Amino acid sequence: MVELLLKKGANVNAPPVYKWGRTALQVAAEVGNLELVDCLLDAKADVNMPAAHIAGVTALQAALIKGYFGIALRLLKNQADVNAPGAVQDGRTALEGAAENGRIDLVQLLLNAGVVIHGEGKDVHYERAIELALKEGHHAIARHLQTHRSTSRNHHIPEDHLILDDRFLLDDKMTLDECPVPDQYRVLDEHPAPNDYPVPEDQPIQGSHLVLDNHPVSDDSPVLNNHFAPYDDFILGDYPVLADHLGLGDNTFHT
Repeated sequence: MVELLLKKGANVNAPPVYKWGRTALQVAAEVGNLELVDCLLDAKADVNMPAAHIAGVTALQAALIKGYFGIALRLLKNQADVNAPGAVQDGRTALEGAAENGRIDLVQLLLNAGVVIHGEGKDVHYERAIELALKEGHHAIARHLQTHRSTSRNHHIPEDHLILDDRFLLDDKMTLDECPVPDQYRVLDEHPAPNDYPVPEDQPIQGSHLVLDNHPVSDDSPVLNNHFAPYDDFILGDYPVLADHLGLGDNTFHT
């Protein structure tokens, strides 16, 4: 039917409507029809047609959100833009869509394809991809993205920062300025500043980056112990430097 319509002069690149709109190629990618995708590409469908203003997707974003690896690969081979912006409202970039939906294979595909993670505006989208992965419980993806970014910047991150930057141990729903921490903890961001107000006994420690200073109160803090109580064993096998520093011969930190 599609071939017949194209032969009759149908516009393969008819633009999407303002809300929830899709081009023919975007629909084909979203429903996972590789044969139709190929048919439309052969008919010169625009692989980079912008997403509709509200809840729209590019063809690549649609394939990644739905988890169609083969279609995503085909689109990339046809010069799909891995860095295309998401819809203005209710949109996702390609990386955000893959991370949110738990597809580490597609995340890696995008990293290999050169998704931009540095530069003006790009850090925001990369960070949002990490946050969306964490929100949906995809901790391996979040950690993979964090590691990839730190490695690509080619700078050293202390072992303790790497471990305690695992946000799944913390509540990431609050902003850095909103999170209460006691003065024996140090919160790190682009502009470090001490926090000198106590944690309410009924509220767990929250924040984006938490580093525990060597402080006797930290070791005996009921707030800290209650917060980390669900994690009976914290494996440090991947961090021998920190394990040796803590004097943990079995590389296990018991809370």
